[in-house]
Amino acid sequence: MTRKIFIVFVGMVLVVCQSFQCGKNLPNSCNAYKQDTVLLNASVPNSNPVYHPGDTIWINSSVSDILVPSSGLGSFTVNLDQLYLNVQPFSVVSTSTVPQLQFANIEFNPVVMEGSLQNSAYSGYNFLYNRANALNSLKVGFVAGRTGLYIMESTNHRYFTGDVASFIKPGDPCTTYYGISSFSEAEQNKNYWNALGMTTISLPPNYGSLSISKDMKNYFIFEIVP
Repeated sequence: MTRKIFIVFVGMVLVVCQSFQCGKNLPNSCNAYKQDTVLLNASVPNSNPVYHPGDTIWINSSVSDILVPSSGLGSFTVNLDQLYLNVQPFSVVSTSTVPQLQFANIEFNPVVMEGSLQNSAYSGYNFLYNRANALNSLKVGFVAGRTGLYIMESTNHRYFTGDVASFIKPGDPCTTYYGISSFSEAEQNKNYWNALGMTTISLPPNYGSLSISKDMKNYFIFEIVP
């Protein structure tokens, strides 16, 4: 009887230890969760404050697996096996109060030189980067069709989701690094903000809560003139 009791006791101990991972070195829980950003390169190779109907506005982007945090805490490597860029054109329209954004998808026709245009339930145009040798490359353009003042906003995503691209640095599970599509300030044509007389412009409330601010990096402004 004593032997049977001992066997039952050992079995119970094994079950409990498996449930609670007895004797294993568990990672320490995070005392605080932090956020940081990494800038994902984007450029306008034929950057110009003014274009004409029929002109193509090009966007190039090249993103390697080596990411550099904006905080300067040290680069790290992740496997970017799927990376997307969503480009949303907006027109800037005047109202009785202040200028507002309007979706401007039909005002442009997309063309692709590198990468691929994806069918998507999300607004704008969604492109999958071409990947080779740990480098993701994209070359896309937008043929202008109508005159007006426009803003192109770009946002990086991963795995064809609607969430902004985010990354975890190996060995640092407590910090989330958000990928920000980034154009140079010269390409953003920020002088247009002076003409608008404001530093933030938004969609009408019934279209959502999206806003674009002067200090953001993931947009550029331009005008289509006759």
